[in-house]
Amino acid sequence: MSGWATALRSFGVLLFAALCARAVLLGGLSEVRYAEDWRPPGAVHTVEVDADRGDLDVRAGEELRVAREALGPPGALNLRHEVIDGTLRLSGRCRAYLGCAVRHQLTLPAGVRLQVRLGEGQARVEGVAALQLQISRGSAEVIGAELAEITVGEGTLSVKSISPAGLDLVVARGALSLQLPPGTWPVQAAGAPLSVSGLAIRPVQPGDPALSARAPGGALRVWAEADPAPRPRSSPGAAAGPPW
Repeated sequence: MSGWATALRSFGVLLFAALCARAVLLGGLSEVRYAEDWRPPGAVHTVEVDADRGDLDVRAGEELRVAREALGPPGALNLRHEVIDGTLRLSGRCRAYLGCAVRHQLTLPAGVRLQVRLGEGQARVEGVAALQLQISRGSAEVIGAELAEITVGEGTLSVKSISPAGLDLVVARGALSLQLPPGTWPVQAAGAPLSVSGLAIRPVQPGDPALSARAPGGALRVWAEADPAPRPRSSPGAAAGPPW
């Protein structure tokens, strides 16, 4: 019995230490250790973001702007940036087993391509026409993309495109939602389950835009908002009804 008691005490000590370490890491992730806000010099046609963990918020604007916040214990996160041949590379790497995260807020002018690799976190991209996005675990919301290649390993993905020219969307494990304008679209769709509402899907024909949406490990919804019903026109000379 003494051996079992010793083992239980050791396990309790290890569990307590693990919980304390987790609390320290999570607490550290709530505090901003470093913040920056700047405009890259020179002409930039592509922005690459590579981060282990964090959130990403990208919006369209007149000029390129980068704002980042580092969260975690001191020295946990290594932030780097460089511009090579018109490509701005932004990276945020966690050192060893220290918990860390980086928040990216980017403003991109029209015509700038965006490539993102995110280990874990959330991404929201609006108004960027050309996009490559890869998230291992997390969620993404994309609005306004025309050419997009997006992969989510585990999580959710929501995409709204008004004029899609080429979309390749994959959620390996989780839910995928693709919103298109009302009409008939050549979408290669696969989900478990698959639901289609507000539009029609037809087979792909030569010259069609390449539209693919796959969620092999979750639900796929392809949909469009219904056009608002027109209000009935009152006939001339009709008496006005009561105010209620």
